[in-house]
Amino acid sequence: MSIEVVCGSCGKRHKADEKYAGKRGKCKQCGAPMEVPALAAVPDAADDFGVLGFREEATVDAAVAAPPVPPPPPPLPTAIPIAAPVQGYRPQPPAPPTPPLYVPPGGFRPAPPAPRRNSLTAWRIVLVLIAVGVGLALEGIREIHLNAIALSTPQVISCNDLCKNGYGHNANVHVTDLKITPYFVWLKNSETSTNYDVIWVPVIPKDKPQSFGQGSNIRLIVKSKDAKTDADVTNLAAGGWVEGLIVSDIESITGKDRTLLEDRYTGIDLNNVMILEQNRQPSAVKAMGFTAGGMGLMVIGLAALAWGFSKNQNRSAADMIFLAIGSLVTLGMVGYLIVTLLTAKPNGKVPAPVRYTPSPVQPSPQVLPPRTSPPPHGAPQVSLADFRRQVGGPHLLKHGPSPQPPQELPATPDGAQTITYSSDGLSLKAWTARPPGNNTVPGVVFLHGGFSLGSDDWPSAQKFLDAGFAVMEPALRGEDGNPGEFEGFYGEVDDAIAAADTLAKTPGVDGKRIYICGHSAGGTLTMLAVELSDRFAAAVSMAGNPLTHSIRYNNQDVTPFAAHNADDARARQPMQFAASVKCPLTLVVGDKDMALAAGNQAMEAISKQAGKKVQLLKVPGDHFTSLDPAIDKAIEIFKGGTPQ
Repeated sequence: MSIEVVCGSCGKRHKADEKYAGKRGKCKQCGAPMEVPALAAVPDAADDFGVLGFREEATVDAAVAAPPVPPPPPPLPTAIPIAAPVQGYRPQPPAPPTPPLYVPPGGFRPAPPAPRRNSLTAWRIVLVLIAVGVGLALEGIREIHLNAIALSTPQVISCNDLCKNGYGHNANVHVTDLKITPYFVWLKNSETSTNYDVIWVPVIPKDKPQSFGQGSNIRLIVKSKDAKTDADVTNLAAGGWVEGLIVSDIESITGKDRTLLEDRYTGIDLNNVMILEQNRQPSAVKAMGFTAGGMGLMVIGLAALAWGFSKNQNRSAADMIFLAIGSLVTLGMVGYLIVTLLTAKPNGKVPAPVRYTPSPVQPSPQVLPPRTSPPPHGAPQVSLADFRRQVGGPHLLKHGPSPQPPQELPATPDGAQTITYSSDGLSLKAWTARPPGNNTVPGVVFLHGGFSLGSDDWPSAQKFLDAGFAVMEPALRGEDGNPGEFEGFYGEVDDAIAAADTLAKTPGVDGKRIYICGHSAGGTLTMLAVELSDRFAAAVSMAGNPLTHSIRYNNQDVTPFAAHNADDARARQPMQFAASVKCPLTLVVGDKDMALAAGNQAMEAISKQAGKKVQLLKVPGDHFTSLDPAIDKAIEIFKGGTPQ
């Protein structure tokens, strides 16, 4: 026989053996205490519980010790009759039967776990915060190191002494008696940028020949963030000195920059050179600001990790790893800072012995090395013509026509005619025209920009024609189907001079009044032409580059010559022969053409110091929009006016 027991807490029905009548136990479903009543036994046959789906052999634990239970109250006498219902009272209707429990096919699925209060994303954000703090702290520690080895006042030291003996106890240096080597490595953050972001250029003592700048002899490299153009690089050590901090204790040259320097300077040991960052000064404010800011971010990040860890009751292995990483990194940075503060001191050592052994290849005694500043008064000068005779040329590495289309000369413009002229035995084409009438007129050779003559170049020449000049616009060797090869500012200079000779022989043209001007690449050729020949009455270079290291077209390097060869590069750089200018020369640049302004200004200064008639004018516009106002200036100059 079994006794029916109903849990007063959860309503679960149980059956207990009659031997537990009057005793206490626990509900197997909710654990609440229960008491087994001493009631009539319920037969084991099928009953309503089985029908309702509650039948199960769940018995009450009897092992729970319980104090004696007082006997239940006596049952009500069953002989008392129930009175008939009266108004206001009705017996409670029986409870409706409980519907059967529905169990879906396959059974019930467990409910998903409650979401974690600290997500993985939150941990990652905190770690990023710590990482940023690490970066700032590292920069601050580097500045602390520099402040420890550099005084606020720079020491004056010669390049020779610095390379031999190191910087001693002061990494803040003013280095004198130096000159830059011909090649440098640059970094641009954007492919389309016209300015350099960082350059590295080796320097050598001023009294050493340029051939001394071999890899094994280089002990000092200047790093500059201020040199934005080729002209800036040339002027970097124009006075024979550079000032800044020796930063090789905290940084080195890596990646592609290292590879390029090692390729250009065979044998250079970049692990044993000093790096001088131009115009950098020690800054205690910067050091403490970076360090305090970085450490603050790391502490905040670590505190956030610890707080989240303490609040998270559902910790995982990932949580433990994140907290451990954050703690170790922060503690490591604190230790690194302490070590830096205790050990940072000037060493000033040259890591390896300096081998000042001149290269066995010596330059001709008549060939001066490239200069980056005006030569002293009375110093010997080599002309462009003499230099070309001595070193020869063009020494091409790439052979073929100009990289710029078209491959054939476009149709002759209205009012012009196509002629041929001879240069170095090549029969080349050109467009030419003269004003109407029988008067003798001066002539202008107009050199187009870029590396081919196009139909859109003639309107610029037309302006000279309208002003009363005979004009000739030549296509150069390797351009527009012309014979010859693209030589990159070498044979093309001869073509420009040959075109002037042809124009001077044209009937109705005054051969003594032949002028030359050009834009962009044509401006560079104009400078070289008046350094090589005295046949011009005057010249105007518009947006020319006086210091061309390489040639690019469509963002591709199309340099046909060996740019790493000092002589080949120098023969194509007008600034190297600024003292050879043979006629009045005007350099015109746009006020927004910042890439060329400094170089043209240096060209003017060097030429004037040599006693040459060279002037610099600025007109409104950038490299291209300055062309029309520059032509107006050229017309004014060629007519004998004084431009303002």
